[in-house]
Amino acid sequence: MRIPPSLFTTVNGLRENVSEKKFKGPYKKQAHDPETKTHYCTLVAPNAYPTMSNQTDKDRMDQNSSTSTSDEANLQLDRELRQSGEVLTEPSQHTIPVGISPAYVKGWNTADAFRELYQNWKDAILEEFQLNRLDFKLFFEDKKDHFSITVPTTSNSNGNRRALGFIKYEKMTGRVILANSCMQLPLESLVMGFTSKDDDEQLAGSHGEGLKLAALIMSRDGYKVSLAASHRKWNFGLHGKYQSLRCIITPSRKISPAIQREPADDMAKLRFHIERDITVVIGAGRASHSRPISPETFFEWLQVTLDIRRLSHPSSVVETPQGDLLLDSQFHGKLFLHGVLLPMSTSRAKQFKFGYNFALGKFSRDRQGLIATDGVADNVRQIWQCAVHMHEPTLLPIYVNLLQNFPQVGDIEQADRLLEPSTKARIWKYLLRVTGRQEFFYSETTSVESVGMIRETTGKRPTRLPKTLWNLLRSVSPIRTVEEEQAELSKNAEICA
Repeated sequence: MRIPPSLFTTVNGLRENVSEKKFKGPYKKQAHDPETKTHYCTLVAPNAYPTMSNQTDKDRMDQNSSTSTSDEANLQLDRELRQSGEVLTEPSQHTIPVGISPAYVKGWNTADAFRELYQNWKDAILEEFQLNRLDFKLFFEDKKDHFSITVPTTSNSNGNRRALGFIKYEKMTGRVILANSCMQLPLESLVMGFTSKDDDEQLAGSHGEGLKLAALIMSRDGYKVSLAASHRKWNFGLHGKYQSLRCIITPSRKISPAIQREPADDMAKLRFHIERDITVVIGAGRASHSRPISPETFFEWLQVTLDIRRLSHPSSVVETPQGDLLLDSQFHGKLFLHGVLLPMSTSRAKQFKFGYNFALGKFSRDRQGLIATDGVADNVRQIWQCAVHMHEPTLLPIYVNLLQNFPQVGDIEQADRLLEPSTKARIWKYLLRVTGRQEFFYSETTSVESVGMIRETTGKRPTRLPKTLWNLLRSVSPIRTVEEEQAELSKNAEICA
């Protein structure tokens, strides 16, 4: 997709004569305590930001018919962001075209859009606070006027609750809020392809499109999307004759509060600050063109992740360094990457008997699968391999049952080629043990005549094996065809004679 040159011109104009260090935000990270996951921020004056250039008369004429909705949303957001402070100057607005056709990703719905926002929210927390994926635990609460999902961290000396971020659904207004503490949003975020996550395998995103695509899809479906970040309010919407996506950016009118609060305390209390945090609001404002989000829709959106304790997290799961084996029946047939649902799991030719959450990998651009072509089969293999080694008495029989009785499922795809020899050897030993060495295994491709010779030649009961399991065992065990067994018996008879 072509990026409009005007966007680069606008961004560069907004940043003129401002150093990179200053641009990164009114707060900069001063210290990070890995033991308590505490993030300390140091205050920087709001005027460290670039001054927005004034709009021309033509700009205002173009925006006249489209900014009333944004103005009302801004007023609503202002009421929530109001802190003690003074009005500095009347802020000016600046409109930036994002450069996405309104028909782009036509098959995506609002659950797909929420997936993009959730993935960005989660990736930011993992990266900023250097969390291991198994340390990222979300907890759901149902309160009188809201639902909340928080990322708790250790309590302080007073025993107060603390958190690294939150998601909130307001029951009265039908709005959804996603907040990241101590983070800033650069203007380059509006450029398609801008990302800082390329080289981190622990993070799911890498294409630099999520925020823009989410704003497009939500706007297309009638939901207002706005952000509060970096002393600015960002309002997305479809504007003009061709309903193209634009972002109207307005500098905040408030100076920073004199007393700084601990960010982790604010996050636990579901509070955010425009000068310190990144906050995404869906359905904000009282404008007539903005739809409230129903509780049913919100809970449907939450099904894109399995991270949420007390809501979407599986009760029966085997965690491994390579990912998670999901044993709960409601997760059977579903694939997740970094806790986020892969839509392709519901459309694959080969279905899965169990569910899987991959710990490594990147989403493909269409979000349907992984970037690596063999990524799914190999990731499933790695999860089973680790799980069997960790819990052999329980899980090895389940895996062998898949190999024997469900040869077409995706759970064992390419197992004969991908499994390590040590795991293959465990499977062979298990089969010998459970059959008491009284069965003669043969391939499903064996002729009827050869099968008929098994009892006469070996005195054992014939047991048919699917092709994948047969090939798997042939590479590590003395398993033989009927003809090979006859030749071996004849050779032994000659030696004895």
